[in-house]
Amino acid sequence: MALTINSNLDTLSLSRNLAEMNKTIQARSIKISNGMKVNSAMSDPKISTKSTIDSGISKKKDSMIYNDSTIISNTKDILAVANNSLSGVNDLLNKIGEKIFAVTDPDADKTILSQDISDLAKQVDSTLKNSSYNGTALFSSGAGKGFEVKFGTNGESMNFDFAKSIASSEDGYQSNFSSSLSNLVNISSSSFEVDSEGKSGIKTLSDSLDTLKIAVMESSNKILSNNVTLDGKEATARLLSSTSIINDSKITDVDMASDQMISTKASMLQSVGSAMLAQANMSSQMLVSLFR
Repeated sequence: MALTINSNLDTLSLSRNLAEMNKTIQARSIKISNGMKVNSAMSDPKISTKSTIDSGISKKKDSMIYNDSTIISNTKDILAVANNSLSGVNDLLNKIGEKIFAVTDPDADKTILSQDISDLAKQVDSTLKNSSYNGTALFSSGAGKGFEVKFGTNGESMNFDFAKSIASSEDGYQSNFSSSLSNLVNISSSSFEVDSEGKSGIKTLSDSLDTLKIAVMESSNKILSNNVTLDGKEATARLLSSTSIINDSKITDVDMASDQMISTKASMLQSVGSAMLAQANMSSQMLVSLFR
């Protein structure tokens, strides 16, 4: 005698569909509750792998933008320190100019004035040599070759050579700057007299002072130009950061409207499926009751 097993195929099909609806509702509920598009590799197999890859790329880009912002900030600090030093040097040079002009007064004490000029010139030398940022000299010890800065987002490299008009690329100052400063440091009362070639000592000192002022002015203008360049890069970094935040949101944040609609639809189908499953179970039971 053959063994026959009767199955209610409609009930099995409805039960399987109902289980799928329950899974969908559960997955969407988790997304809506924490706002994350992907919570695990099982949460949404269709987008999980792509979202993970996109998220990794986005995080790497965020790190590069952050590094660039830090580099820009540090470079601006260097320029600020250098600019403050040059501002102090410029004040000292103006005072030297006043002292040189005072020599034209017939009653002026040239010995005292020459000593004052020498002291001021030594302060200029000291200010430049002691100007540094985190131990790095800004106007001496080869600062003339500049400071190379590399940015990560586009691989660009920039050289900030604001000290080139003052400092040598090897050591010490530029030759013209060095000789002019030396003229003022080593001044004496006789330096104001006419030399053997008939050149006025005051004119020589004034020319030396002008050389120093021009070099300082060129360096200050270079710092201003560097700051403008960094401002542009800073604006670009902020724009990239804002764009990155938007992209990150698209990758990681759940689409509330879409997922809510899917969840609502699944809930409706769940209700209908439950009713139909109950009806399918009931029909088979009614058939069995006819044989009692």
